[in-house]
Amino acid sequence: MDDNIRPAAYPAAWQVPFDAAGPLAVAPPAPFDATDDGFYRQPYWAERYTGFESGVKEYPAGYVTHEGGPALQVALRKDQDTAIELRDGTVIYADVFRAADTPADAKLPAILAWSPYGKTTPKNVLSYKRYFTPVPAHLTSGFAQVEGPDPAYWIQHGYAVVNVDHRGVNKSAGDVHWWGSVNAADTHDVIEWIAEQPWSNGKVGLSGVSWLGVQQWWAAADNPPEALAAIAPRSHFHDVLRQFVRIGGITGGVSATALISQICQAIMGEQRRERMDVMVDDQPLNNAYWADKTAKVENIDIPVYQVAGPAMLSSATFPFLPDGNKWLRLAPSYHLDDYYTPAALETERRFFDRYLKDIDNGWERDTPIVQISVLEPGRETSGPARIRTARSWPVENTAYRKLYLDPATATLGDTLPATQEHARYDARTGKATFSYTFSQDTEVTGFLKVKLWVEAKDATDMDLFINAAKVAGAAAVPVGSGQQRVSLRELDHHATHWLPIPSLTTNRFLAPGEVVPVEISLRSTFLIFRAGEQLVLDISGNPGVFLPPLPSMPRQQLSDTDSANQGSHVIRSGGELDSFLQIPTLPLE
Repeated sequence: MDDNIRPAAYPAAWQVPFDAAGPLAVAPPAPFDATDDGFYRQPYWAERYTGFESGVKEYPAGYVTHEGGPALQVALRKDQDTAIELRDGTVIYADVFRAADTPADAKLPAILAWSPYGKTTPKNVLSYKRYFTPVPAHLTSGFAQVEGPDPAYWIQHGYAVVNVDHRGVNKSAGDVHWWGSVNAADTHDVIEWIAEQPWSNGKVGLSGVSWLGVQQWWAAADNPPEALAAIAPRSHFHDVLRQFVRIGGITGGVSATALISQICQAIMGEQRRERMDVMVDDQPLNNAYWADKTAKVENIDIPVYQVAGPAMLSSATFPFLPDGNKWLRLAPSYHLDDYYTPAALETERRFFDRYLKDIDNGWERDTPIVQISVLEPGRETSGPARIRTARSWPVENTAYRKLYLDPATATLGDTLPATQEHARYDARTGKATFSYTFSQDTEVTGFLKVKLWVEAKDATDMDLFINAAKVAGAAAVPVGSGQQRVSLRELDHHATHWLPIPSLTTNRFLAPGEVVPVEISLRSTFLIFRAGEQLVLDISGNPGVFLPPLPSMPRQQLSDTDSANQGSHVIRSGGELDSFLQIPTLPLE
């Protein structure tokens, strides 16, 4: 992105809707005994705004923000509501955290947290614990903005932390923009501002989870400022349309349209907010607007340390980064219950020490390019079953095994049935189930996919929802899930044999009796199956029929008028029609 053309607004031709942000009501900090009285009853990401007060605030060593919280190890200085002018003259506000006893001539690296959730601190973590349950009270100080780095930890190790109310949030001027070119350009401006401060050593890193992690891909992808030295994203997508709000071209299932709408409604400010949730319905096909919300991660040339989790698309970004200076840790959870743990903090600090402080600490020598916490649900007593290290993701010696559907026996097998059979179910209430029993211990680590030959009866389209589960005795554990609208089955040029990526550009509806192939990603996993345990594959037109359920995310069930699922679905396999579940297997170590 050329410095002279960094956009401050979307092109008018995109017809992006904005509406008034939530009214900016000043509220006192939530009390320890806050109840759901309507005043504090809202999602955890919506910080309570406690007013504008520009100036310096200090908190002494030993200060505690909430019952059971950690005490500050060093005195904290917060430069609150500090003005930053963006390239178009818009003024936004940030809080800058440093150790209070930092020498006047000290030069500090900075970690930037960027989100629309509000930077108000300190806060009482316990007041919204019902929404923030993954974080034990003793792990975060209350000075971290939601899903962001905790200044109480970083300042004692010689860093500054900058929390921003970005364009349109709270008292910051302008209209709220979601991920994409405008937000990336604003991040560029703020990074340059940080690098120019008298306390800065000229190097900035980005850290944070979910929204804050996703934003990092855009900040680093398009000609980032020289001061951006490294990023540490914990995120589950870089392609908003295809990996988040319309997975497989569908707004139901695990797609996050409902979540986006909740976040839009929670954003508070004095001007307008982008209604990306409305764009999901108004512009459902891939176009220039959605291309702007697909980060060009192949352009990222600064060091990346990514943490991702299982049963999601969270690791699907990593394979498309350029080789060199990139590391991936696949954890049991990439979210807050991992982010604030001492071990995770120490690892992220080693990364930033190397690239923001130029400390030769052996990071490149000692850190595996890929580290995987291979899981075995039901057998772990503490931590993962084993830690696997690798040079690439997917792992370099992965064997992709095809388990073919046999509709006659409702099983999956290593051999394609010689003759064609079919499974048929009601498109709105039914499902087809296939199972495979492992004859020997097997590690399934990597990306799963299905290829299905399908036919729609009494309809011109189909929504396919796929759920794979590990069944051991009476317990069922999600392995992977996916979904695809059949009319949008055409694959993008970035698709691989292990990761089908739909283009979502053109509808190709079905003719009566037409049988077509469709490939669907089931995301990634890293699990051990023991001999005798089963892998069960469910296929349906309605995700509500699955047990165990799809991964927990606010999701939208099918409506009674959804024309994509009428009549019945037919799954064909055998002969020349190779319907299969492809699993990535590795030798047990």
